[in-house]
Amino acid sequence: VLVRLGWRAPVTPRLTERDVIAKARAVADEHGWTWIEPAQADFEPDYRTGSGIWKVVSNAHAVGMNVRVYIDDATGAVLEKGFLPR
Repeated sequence: VLVRLGWRAPVTPRLTERDVIAKARAVADEHGWTWIEPAQADFEPDYRTGSGIWKVVSNAHAVGMNVRVYIDDATGAVLEKGFLPR
């Protein structure tokens, strides 16, 4: 009934913004990708599971030269990674 009315229980991330940015930077270093600050980390909650996914982007205020890494908040596993050179 509560979901039908639009109410959702809050989802609190287990990982911190600092942790996921550090992990994403380590992924970039592993692959030899250029990491440019500032980095931005956004948490997207999954209300069904009570967890969520972190999306981390380097060079966040520009188009190109971006590292993008998706991290599972529950496990800390890297789900997806990529480098956008242009």
